[in-house]
Amino acid sequence: MTLAAVTPAQLGFPHAATVVAVHSAVTDKKTGAASGETRLFVSSAARTACTPRQWLARCRGHWSVESANHYRRDVTWREDAELGRNVRRACNLALLRSALLGALLRDGPVNLSALSQHYAFHPPAALRFLRHPHAHS
Repeated sequence: MTLAAVTPAQLGFPHAATVVAVHSAVTDKKTGAASGETRLFVSSAARTACTPRQWLARCRGHWSVESANHYRRDVTWREDAELGRNVRRACNLALLRSALLGALLRDGPVNLSALSQHYAFHPPAALRFLRHPHAHS
C-alpha cells in the first residue's frame, strides 16, 4: 500500500486530500501464474488521519459495500448483461437503478427479485410505490 497527499487541483476531485494505492498479487494455484493489480482510492481525509492498517480497512470496507451493491443490481436487474453502447444511456440507467435500489431497501432488507417480479406483474402497484416509496404494496 502506498499513500500520497494530494490537492483537489491535482486530481480534479473536490476535497481530495489523499490517494491510497493498494497493490495486490495473486498466484493461480493450478497454473502457478502470477498476476497483480493496483486499486486507487481517493479520500478527503488527510494522509496522517489514519494508520496504514486503518487505511487498508477503509479500502476493504469500500469494496464490501461496492460488491454487495453491484451484486444486488446484477442479480436483480442483470446489469452486466446490458448491451447498450450509449454512455449517457448506461449512466442514466445506473442512476435510476441506484435510486430505485435505495428506495426499495430504505426500510430494511427485502427480496429484491420477488419484489421486482411483483411490480413487473402489477404496474399500478409499481406506480403507487414510485409516488410513495415509503410503503411497499
